[in-house]
Amino acid sequence: MKRVLTCKTLPGFTLAELLIALLILGVIATFTIPKVLVAQSSSRDKAIAKEAAAMVAGAFAMYKLDNTITNQWMYDFTPYMNYVSRDSVSYIDDSPGYPIVQCRTWRPCLRLHSGAIMLFDEDRIGGAGTNNGLWFTIDPDGKSGSANLSVTFVIYANGKLRTWGTMESPTLTNSNTYHPNPSVDPAWFSW
Repeated sequence: MKRVLTCKTLPGFTLAELLIALLILGVIATFTIPKVLVAQSSSRDKAIAKEAAAMVAGAFAMYKLDNTITNQWMYDFTPYMNYVSRDSVSYIDDSPGYPIVQCRTWRPCLRLHSGAIMLFDEDRIGGAGTNNGLWFTIDPDGKSGSANLSVTFVIYANGKLRTWGTMESPTLTNSNTYHPNPSVDPAWFSW
């Protein structure tokens, strides 16, 4: 005899079982999606900062081919760089030692193709010695008041590039000695 299947005898899941499965998936998504988004944002910011630092290193190498590094002012360094525009009204978020730094007409920021903002913190390199350097800060998202922190780099007269937390000591900090501390670099940035 052939058995006839009706809706009551068909195998399947009950509504309660489906709701419990959806609840479990919702709880898992609640905990994982924010972490994935933060990791994605951090890796994007790191890539932007590294790209900007590489641009500065290349521009500095080109500058050194055309100019002698002395204790004098470094005149216009920017013709060697690839940027969109100069910006004198934006802010750099959370540069080390300063919570917010405003771009000025006498010290403009550079708006980069990635949307980041870059500011040179010193107008001169302080000499050709290996511990003399030019400081610049990059705000990767280019927005004031955001949760992302900026990262400060030093490019030394010999071409070495370091972050604020991994600087060589002593450097151009009003003739003070600075002891590097990698923990002062933003959490999202590492070499």
